[in-house]
Amino acid sequence: MSTRPDRKPGPRTDAKRRRSRAERRSMAKRRQAVRRSAERRAGQAAGTARARRPVWPIVVGIGLIISILVATWSDLTLLVSPYRSAVDTLRQHVLYVEPGAGHVDTAAIRRTIGVRPIAIEVLRPGSAQAKHPDKACAAAVDRIDGLMVAVFVGGEFEYGCESDDLPLTVDWFGWDFAQWSIISTATGYLNGDVAAQVGQVVMRYDANVAGGSLIDQRRSFSVPTYRYLVAGGLVVLVVAGVFGLRAGLGRTVRVGARALVHRSRRRARYAELDGELAEIALIMVELRPDAAGAAADRLGRLSADYLIALSDSQHADRHTDLDELAGRIGALRDRARALDAA
Repeated sequence: MSTRPDRKPGPRTDAKRRRSRAERRSMAKRRQAVRRSAERRAGQAAGTARARRPVWPIVVGIGLIISILVATWSDLTLLVSPYRSAVDTLRQHVLYVEPGAGHVDTAAIRRTIGVRPIAIEVLRPGSAQAKHPDKACAAAVDRIDGLMVAVFVGGEFEYGCESDDLPLTVDWFGWDFAQWSIISTATGYLNGDVAAQVGQVVMRYDANVAGGSLIDQRRSFSVPTYRYLVAGGLVVLVVAGVFGLRAGLGRTVRVGARALVHRSRRRARYAELDGELAEIALIMVELRPDAAGAAADRLGRLSADYLIALSDSQHADRHTDLDELAGRIGALRDRARALDAA
């Protein structure tokens, strides 16, 4: 049996082996680059996590501020309301008379109402409050508990309403409509005499109490607790605003300072890289352009890589990885020096 002689590897086989080794080295380098990038990102994320401050104090502070705003919103909006003077007066008195509303027998009205939960607003015709008597009435009952309010404009009954917590024993809608309709009819022939019309309102209140549709209550004039909450809330808001402004300004200054330092460092790094590129260019200029063989090939690859690095340096921005660029430029410098020494 004849045997075939062993075939020696030819040039094509050697080229394939060299190409295969080059591909393996390239893949290994890529894996190392990916691994280093992942480790770098992980380190940055870990550093960020370690530097992160607890957020629960901020959440608690925001929740406290929101709670205060919700609890005191009606009184806060009253600060810019045209009905502020009326509401503030009715908190401590049974009668509010708008300046310019005309003569009103205030003493008689106070005696008639006594300690019943009834309040009277007498408004000047044509005033901002008189244009919307329903809103003037609602402004009072929305902020004063257990109160009936009758609004008079120009000596005539215009509108009536009551607080949501008025102690009724019957359906609110039917009672409200009947109550104020009867009062409007009863006061129709008493126009101009506010004290007499208030007497009709009081009589209607007493009739409802006697009929059992309304539970009698005695009104006590005192500043409600939430008024102190309003004052405390305003103090808290002011203090929180001052500290928040201080913290915000301090953070802004720190961020700005860090940005300036970072920018100056990058500029210095750009200058260093430009200097290294200039050194490489000088070495390449001094190299013999008529080199042949391997030296010419190495010089050609060096020139191509240099142009790429130069372009990357010229187009670098804040997202550019300067460490990677500096590594490439350093490798180019070493290659240029090696060619120069050869």
